[in-house]
Amino acid sequence: MAKRSEQRPQSTTRAIVAALVSAKAIDTDERIRVLTAALAALSVEVVGTVVQRRGVSRSKSPGGSKRLETPLNSATVIGPGKVEELVQLVRERGANVVYFLNELSAAQSQRLGAHTGCRVIPCVNESKPPVPNPGGC
Repeated sequence: MAKRSEQRPQSTTRAIVAALVSAKAIDTDERIRVLTAALAALSVEVVGTVVQRRGVSRSKSPGGSKRLETPLNSATVIGPGKVEELVQLVRERGANVVYFLNELSAAQSQRLGAHTGCRVIPCVNESKPPVPNPGGC
């Protein structure tokens, strides 16, 4: 009788976790850890993270803390430099899906997907991430 291998099957879904957070947020690392663990349970391997921290402006003009919950860029949520960083990380790590720790509109997901070449999935409840489609993209 042949022995069954005890090795876990290699994950075919490789993910990047991305987020736009307040510079004052103290739970970002924990949220990423919880999402990473939940994704591992779904056989999704997290191969990198990109975090855009939004700081508090010291200027007297409107903005700063009043705008922390708004997207940095309405088209992509994160700024153009972070989009480029995300694209580079997806390529370098061979990721085929990006999980975002923010709410995204369908248009934002599509735009980020067009930049990265991957499916972009908003995941506001990090303990219960959506299951990616086979292949991810």
